[in-house]
Amino acid sequence: MFGLEALVGEKLAYVTSTRRLLLDGTYAFLPAGRLVLELLESLTPDPETLAACQAAKNAGYALALDDYHRPPSSPRSSAVRRDQSRLPHRRPRTRDASSLNATSRPACALLAEKVETLEDFTEALALGYTYYQGYFFCRPKS
Repeated sequence: MFGLEALVGEKLAYVTSTRRLLLDGTYAFLPAGRLVLELLESLTPDPETLAACQAAKNAGYALALDDYHRPPSSPRSSAVRRDQSRLPHRRPRTRDASSLNATSRPACALLAEKVETLEDFTEALALGYTYYQGYFFCRPKS
């Protein structure tokens, strides 16, 4: 059997969303409570796209901003996903997760991606991330 359940079980499915997918509503073939629409930083926030994002949000779909380095004013996202390899300890300290934390965006979870080492995980924890992705979590220990 092939379907959302077979792919992700009881977990949420994160789907990278193009402008076209947002505007034509293709995502609506999947259940709202199980799908998170990931909005890439390259997506232009023009009025039509923002309206489509708001419509998806109103229909119960969660939105996640992927690799945004400043909090966008709209649409209100459920999550912001940041590349761990580009966190402050890897480059000059200009902006960190604390600028996107729960006090500034109460309904927004922070997801660190590319968590490769214990050091990456420890740093992401200290910066206030809520969710984590990366090989650190699936490599066996010897």
